[in-house]
Amino acid sequence: MNTLQSLQKLDPLNVKITSAIQQISGIMQSRQDMPQLEAAHGGDPRNFGLMAQLAQAYMKAGQTDRVDPLLQGYLKQGDISADDMLQAAQAYMNLSKPDGAVAALQLMTQRFPQDARAYYSIALIRAMQNNAAEAIPMLEKALQLAPQLRAKVASDQPFSNLRGNPRFQQLMSSQ
Repeated sequence: MNTLQSLQKLDPLNVKITSAIQQISGIMQSRQDMPQLEAAHGGDPRNFGLMAQLAQAYMKAGQTDRVDPLLQGYLKQGDISADDMLQAAQAYMNLSKPDGAVAALQLMTQRFPQDARAYYSIALIRAMQNNAAEAIPMLEKALQLAPQLRAKVASDQPFSNLRGNPRFQQLMSSQ
């Protein structure tokens, strides 16, 4: 860090040096914050905000391998809300782990079987992966639970992969 700061004094307009200093400072701050966040999360494990802050600190500190177990532990709790489960699935998507997101959403379908959002989200993810065999049944279930989603399907870009599929076309034409 001292070397970078010395270089910055010699070349104060160099954005790469400034960026490197900011990145290293962020990593150092995250590592300092982690024990406090871990303690706070341990005291309130159902607080999604705290869990997300801790996950962010792990990410900034380059400890991305600690985020997945953190999310899994959060999801194992039996009394978290459907909204929090959706946020956990979104966190997996932000980590580029669609299978983790699908696993979170499948757990949501078990705990909240009448919530169409989980089925719809699984359909979206599987459609993005060109997996019609898994996407269409999930979409069908979502539309059974919430027929108003049919209009959204027509405009959601990931479903364009499925538009040529006869089963998808049949599903969309049935009212």
